[in-house]
Amino acid sequence: MERRFVTFLLLAFGILMLNQALNVWFNPLPPPQAAADREPDDQESDVQDDDAPDAAAKAEEADPHAPAGEDPADGPDAEPIVAAAPPVPLQLVPLQLVTLGSVDAESGYRMGITLTNRGAAVVRLELSNPQFRDTEDASGYLGHLAATDAPGDGALVDGALVNVVVPGTPAAQAGIMADDVITSIGVTAISTAADLLDALRQTKPHRSVELTYRRGQALPKSVTAQLRRRPLEVMRPEREHLEIRGETVPQNFPDPASFLTTLEQIGEQKISDDAAELKGVDLTLANWEIIEQDETHVTFRRVLSAQKLEVLKTYRLTKAAPPGWQDGPASATPGYDFDLEIEIRNLADVQIDVAYRQDGPTGLPTEGWWYGYKIGRDWGGVGVRDMFVQFVNAEPKLIGASTIAEQEKEDVEFIGVPLLLPPLLYAGIDAKYISAVMIPCKAEITEQWFEKVKAVRIGPEPDPKVDNVTLINSTCRLISRVHTLEPAGGEPLRQSYQIFAGPKRSDIISQYGQPVAQAVKRHSLESLVYYGWPIWAGVAKLMTLILHMLYSVVGNYGLAIVLLTVMVRGCMFPLSKKQALNMIKMQELQPEIKKIADKYKKDMEKRTRAQQELFRKHNYHPMGGCLVMFLQLPIFLGLYRALMIDIELRDAPLISESVPWCSNLAAPDMLYDWSGFMPDFITGATGLLGLGPYLNVLPLVTVGLFILQQKMFMPPPTDDQTAMQQKIMKYMMVFMGLIFYKVASGLCLYFIVSSLWGICERKLLPKPPKRDAAAQATKPSASGSSNSSNGHSGKKSAKRAKQPRK
Repeated sequence: MERRFVTFLLLAFGILMLNQALNVWFNPLPPPQAAADREPDDQESDVQDDDAPDAAAKAEEADPHAPAGEDPADGPDAEPIVAAAPPVPLQLVPLQLVTLGSVDAESGYRMGITLTNRGAAVVRLELSNPQFRDTEDASGYLGHLAATDAPGDGALVDGALVNVVVPGTPAAQAGIMADDVITSIGVTAISTAADLLDALRQTKPHRSVELTYRRGQALPKSVTAQLRRRPLEVMRPEREHLEIRGETVPQNFPDPASFLTTLEQIGEQKISDDAAELKGVDLTLANWEIIEQDETHVTFRRVLSAQKLEVLKTYRLTKAAPPGWQDGPASATPGYDFDLEIEIRNLADVQIDVAYRQDGPTGLPTEGWWYGYKIGRDWGGVGVRDMFVQFVNAEPKLIGASTIAEQEKEDVEFIGVPLLLPPLLYAGIDAKYISAVMIPCKAEITEQWFEKVKAVRIGPEPDPKVDNVTLINSTCRLISRVHTLEPAGGEPLRQSYQIFAGPKRSDIISQYGQPVAQAVKRHSLESLVYYGWPIWAGVAKLMTLILHMLYSVVGNYGLAIVLLTVMVRGCMFPLSKKQALNMIKMQELQPEIKKIADKYKKDMEKRTRAQQELFRKHNYHPMGGCLVMFLQLPIFLGLYRALMIDIELRDAPLISESVPWCSNLAAPDMLYDWSGFMPDFITGATGLLGLGPYLNVLPLVTVGLFILQQKMFMPPPTDDQTAMQQKIMKYMMVFMGLIFYKVASGLCLYFIVSSLWGICERKLLPKPPKRDAAAQATKPSASGSSNSSNGHSGKKSAKRAKQPRK
């Protein structure tokens, strides 16, 4: 590889790092109380045990995956509960889990949702599209059963109690229902919920397992379940993310569910800055009644007797297509959303002023936490999960995780009255490939619903010296304006939100947003996909389009990247050929350039004129070889952005799904997990030496080819300065290897193919004449006294010079 090519690489990476540096420079929620277990043997009982908190603690101890608040629930097939009046006494409302939708790809639903009546919130949301699957869990997926140890007559009995079954899961398809007790998986006996989790971790997708379970007083029964890959979860308990990263879940870990609601103000009483709720108002930790329920909607109710208020929350999910639909990569059918309606009724005989607080999604994916890269829109460091917000007549804003972690009001809050705070279009949490966004369903986008919009850190303030602040769990918080509710029987406060929860695919997110005056045009969520500055974004979109077209033909993104590389290098062949010939001519002129430099050591002006005259004489332009480099720079950066952002490349294998290595072209190839013996400063993925928990081989091959090109095509040094420069460039290759180590394997594949193309291309071009460096340094110029034209005549001249003169 010639010196200019290496210089180009250094320049490219310098610009890349500078661009990244410019992009990233510049009332925590309370932990939920422990859940109480239901009466195990009486499914109709609404009475809680006095020792329920202890039972819940045991359940959490037995099942580290179960989030706080996930206790035994009615099964998904339970009959809808009809609204009753008067409401059930609040102290008698049991904890329940309910489900909406399905994770069966052919059910017509895009998602399966698990909800809890503890705070009337969303515990888990799984996508049904088989294209979007979990990339971090390689075990078989039976379904999230929220299992706890099966209780008996004052003692534990063998088995794991199933508390919820989402329709469409392998467990549901095998006939498992809520309140069943699983006693074995294959030949492995299940005595506790922890045994069930351990047994499932040993399974593999696409394999069958035999389950033995008990239902009520009936005899044990065996069924066969066909396991599959775990679906991608847009929201799930945060403790599971810690366990995936190998971290210990602390005691009293704050893990609230998504979309919690409480009252910000009642009359003159307002929530103080250090309080979670108003005194006497217990909406986020209390159990709400379920007054309506089926597979498409559920309505929760909570009556505040002392405040004379009734609060209702309704979640609605609709099918995206009839049964039998097929959701391929080109499908753009909407359905990655559900509706949330909040209704506040006045039960008093006088007017009451109220304002509510609505929190957003939590527990979004931390996928790519050790290698992922996301581009920020404004100054401030972005993280794995950031707040995304946009107001009317304003640019979208991304509030980075590090900014949210600090919780400085001026950075995370948007406060004002209608003249100061523009109407909100949408707000939510943005992850690498997934977003969950709340879209207020307003009649006009200019309606002002909110007094304050802010980003909220969940949990205590992290220590930047110890904790990775980019991984904090965060949510958005919407605080409504004050509304005056008329006396009992008057119009209630009713506001609805469309919740988008799905992949950031352009053809999908373009269909979500605020409509403009009933027109087709929308303030859509397309701005969620951000490639950076326009010059890089344009090339990235073009590269993405071409890549998708090639994939539609060959059916493999690895092969599509190879073809894209060949197309790019083929189109640039005339320029790269000119660059190579220009480099050959430069090597031929090196001796003359050296002579000029020696002749005019102290006169820079004469040296420059002499060099320019030499270049004109040989029709050589020193910048002629740089054109290809500068053309490749936007292509390189554009492809880099495309591979790191495009969700289509996520989970796309280089070879096939059956080969574990390089099974995700948007991530490093991850040949071997070395986290068991490598030090933490390497596996921790922070800093230059934070390489992550895996040995990646493609970056090593990439840098090895760079070094090979340098050795093959770099001309021999003509002086000590040139030799030192070449040594420095060899050392820089090590630095480049560290930079390349965590980039997407698809990008490494591009560079490998491009390097092989460059080697073959140079081999087909004429080679420069070989010159001895020492001879060139001492060879006299054309105007010197030498009359010899070859080595033989030179020797004869030297011999004659030694003879004595007669």
